[in-house]
Amino acid sequence: MIRKSERQKDILRVIESLDITPSMYKNADEKYHALAKYLSEHTNVTLDMYAQGSFAFGTVVRPYKNDKDGAYDLDFICEVDIEKGNITAEQLRDCIEDAISEGELYGGKLEVSDQCFTIHYADEGGASFSIDIVPAAHESEMKKKLLKEKSSRRDLIDTAIAIPMKDSNNYKWRTNNPKGFAKWFREINEPYKAYIRTEFRKSLFESTDIYDKIEDIPEGMERSAVQRVIQLLKRHRDLYYSHLKEDKPISAIINVLVAEVASSLHPSTDIFTLLEAVLNEINESSKFYNDRIKGEILLENRAVARKNREWYIENPANPEDNLADAWNKSEDIAKGFFKWVSVAKKDLIDSMDKPDDEFRALSESALGQDIIKSAWGDKYEDKAPTPISASSKPWRCY
Repeated sequence: MIRKSERQKDILRVIESLDITPSMYKNADEKYHALAKYLSEHTNVTLDMYAQGSFAFGTVVRPYKNDKDGAYDLDFICEVDIEKGNITAEQLRDCIEDAISEGELYGGKLEVSDQCFTIHYADEGGASFSIDIVPAAHESEMKKKLLKEKSSRRDLIDTAIAIPMKDSNNYKWRTNNPKGFAKWFREINEPYKAYIRTEFRKSLFESTDIYDKIEDIPEGMERSAVQRVIQLLKRHRDLYYSHLKEDKPISAIINVLVAEVASSLHPSTDIFTLLEAVLNEINESSKFYNDRIKGEILLENRAVARKNREWYIENPANPEDNLADAWNKSEDIAKGFFKWVSVAKKDLIDSMDKPDDEFRALSESALGQDIIKSAWGDKYEDKAPTPISASSKPWRCY
């Protein structure tokens, strides 16, 4: 049986292959800055365009949709220098949409949805990507004051914004705070990045010819144990839920739970130790799923909490945003989440002690057959003759 340390390195090679490459990062960075410049020149308002989500956190992983790896989707906020009381949500959307659609440069690439505006870019280097633009205005000072009164991190609230959200047939304002969320995440992640920065940057520099010197590597390409664990869980989630009717957990939940656990550990903690700690922490909370004890036991000190008979995962930058709100509308969503976490532990942790062929089969189910084949070839496959009546791989039905 191939030793555990080598197996872990092979799993990480798969995740690295699903990450955005240095050339793709450079391309996306140039595209979004060009788009921001275009919008500034074609609207009558001052605006600031910045990354949110995986591109901001350094946790990009190639999406898995319709049984295959899809295009990368990168999320950005386009925040105008106007307080929400001085413009309606509908007017803001119209302003940004008109600027994009009326120009020849982006009009033919635009897709409009209720949540955002999407610009699709052509395939470059074997992978295509899109940029999702969420328009936003400044949140009101009154609302920020109310948020600060509820928040344990008042220092994060000043960057709160208001984004248009569709309610029936109309758009209304909804508070969001991606800059505050990113600041909170960086505070936890930075010590982990610093611990391996020199080694990681040297390795990345030697594996690509896009940078003239190590110092040219952008901070956005650095990856810590925290970021790798998030990428692993996001990839596993995408495959696990790909054939299920239940809604998959949003990435913000994964980001918060991983970061919360990481904050209690030393920055030298390796990727798989952190991964196991995260999965174990969530499994502890799953023990309180039983209906008979809802509201009887408070889990306020756990990453996944119970408050007033409801599941609660706090958005650290917005005290009014319960990331687990959907769980309280459908218990099946919460039940499905805990089941997924249990399967993830079997696939990504317990599999390390399985025979080689079983480890490979579990890895294919967890991360994707094609990507495993591309990264590993026939490694870990059973070379012994297989009886015709036997199944070639112990595929698992979710």
